[in-house]
Amino acid sequence: MITTVEGASTAFAHVFAVDGSRILELPIRGPDAGGFAYWGSVTHYGGVDCVKDRPGLILEETFSSLASSRQQLYRNYYRLQGGRFELARKEVIKRITRALRRSSRGEEPFPSCMRVRAAS
Repeated sequence: MITTVEGASTAFAHVFAVDGSRILELPIRGPDAGGFAYWGSVTHYGGVDCVKDRPGLILEETFSSLASSRQQLYRNYYRLQGGRFELARKEVIKRITRALRRSSRGEEPFPSCMRVRAAS
């Protein structure tokens, strides 16, 4: 994983793999083709991580109040298929609890994925 873009508050990460002597980007097919969004401030907080007990499934969460006066949590689930991330499912949650609001604040992308890899 490499952070390829850092904006004023939001950063975007891309995932790469090693194939022999080549480094290949694993592209995203879907609404987040520009990368997995994480971090954020003021009206937009994002995070991306592996889904616990669901190998190969990635969750990107964005908590936002920018689009309307109502706070909403957006969840995009991605699965790695054929060398790229494919959008598997989308959710919009309109009743936000404090726990859900905090869960979407990812200062580091893929924290659980990295812990699993480091333990191997």
